[in-house]
Amino acid sequence: MSLTIYGQGLSQPTRSVLLFFDAANIAYSFEEINFFNGEQRTPNSLAMNPSGLVPFISDNGDSLAESAAILQYLAKSRMKSEWYPTEPTLRAKNVFVTLASF
Repeated sequence: MSLTIYGQGLSQPTRSVLLFFDAANIAYSFEEINFFNGEQRTPNSLAMNPSGLVPFISDNGDSLAESAAILQYLAKSRMKSEWYPTEPTLRAKNVFVTLASF
């Protein structure tokens, strides 16, 4: 399975996704996008992510942007339901407990 995150280490949303990868033991590769040089707006980047924002991921050829959407997608696709439960009440309580533990 080929999972790559494209982002900038100075970006808080990128760091959130990277922290989740590590905490949930999800294998990935990281491609640094230097947004100070406009790399997020190159033709290659825009072909994968038309919004031109970071972070975005490529998972077996499918691209997804927006850190919140990425985190939800990873929790579901990698069966990490302890991070993002399917039951709404448990999900709301889990978010509070997860945030409180930091």
